[in-house]
Amino acid sequence: MNQILLRTNKGEYRPGEEIYGVVYLSIVNPTAGRGVKLKFKGNEFFIYHLPDDPVNSSDQMFIKDQKDYIDCNNVSLFTADSSLMLGDYAFPFQLKLLSEIPGSFKFGQIGSKDNAKWDGYVKYWLEAEVIDARTVKTEQPLLVYHDLPKGYDPGALPAVCIKHQFTHWMFFTQTIFITARLMDHTWTSGRSAKLRLIVTNDTKLNVTSVIIRLIRTILLKSKKSGPIGVVVWEREINDCNQNVLNKGLDNILIPLLDKNGAAVPPTVSGHYIECKYSIEVVTRLSNGSASPLTVPIPRILPDRNQEWHTWKPPEWVYNTTVKSAQGLFQVPQNVLSSEVFSGIPGFQAL
Repeated sequence: MNQILLRTNKGEYRPGEEIYGVVYLSIVNPTAGRGVKLKFKGNEFFIYHLPDDPVNSSDQMFIKDQKDYIDCNNVSLFTADSSLMLGDYAFPFQLKLLSEIPGSFKFGQIGSKDNAKWDGYVKYWLEAEVIDARTVKTEQPLLVYHDLPKGYDPGALPAVCIKHQFTHWMFFTQTIFITARLMDHTWTSGRSAKLRLIVTNDTKLNVTSVIIRLIRTILLKSKKSGPIGVVVWEREINDCNQNVLNKGLDNILIPLLDKNGAAVPPTVSGHYIECKYSIEVVTRLSNGSASPLTVPIPRILPDRNQEWHTWKPPEWVYNTTVKSAQGLFQVPQNVLSSEVFSGIPGFQAL
């Protein structure tokens, strides 16, 4: 049986990065195929269902929209004048992601009495197909990471500070400063973020408890309504030593999981879908007052591309005849023999 495979140099990419890859083709049976073509696609889609009458009717109204970010169809990598002979072939290619695209994303909400049903995604993928033999084809998803906001200083850790002043006997003022700081600007979905809480307390008041919440805010822009904020995770800390609470807490772990234990969807800022996260910290004092503050999380990335990382190449890909690509996705010879192709089976740097 004839076989076609796709392999890129990495499993995860950032907007604006070059993608290097190879289409492998093994022809063990005669075929009408005379070359290989590639599709490079990326789009955003969402559909929002709103029951017309949730109690008495099954009819539904919905809003849906789609935007294409990448739409390269049927770009020839190699075309022969006649059918390809029996053998094993490799067709290298090179292409580039646009710099202004959202990261990969997939999420939805199951409809209920109080919540409408919706689904949405941002996805990117490659498709390879044998010319004149359409049944011989394959597809590989590409995982694109969400970029940090424009102008964001990656060396600055996200932090928020609030100040509370208490006046005694008309003249004497005492102050409490409460600072919440994330230990990084980028976290991975399914793992844990780390938060540090610093309390500078010149008063005689005690910190009685600290409540920490992970908040997800989703905005569906075509729905023409405000953002939806949801508490994904919550914890109250009130069982520490009093001296510890009065000075703050270090390495507070915030699991990036939903209430069912599944990894939260990543951050995204698409044309129609926006998903952001923040951490709300409420510090309660012994006089009954509460000090809330909110620390935005600049970026939560999806976990790595499992399909790419678990791929096991068959032996034949190491002994192929290389057919240089032609046209739009052509690879210069100096790039083909460079480090970017050295991790792809059958290629090595010179």
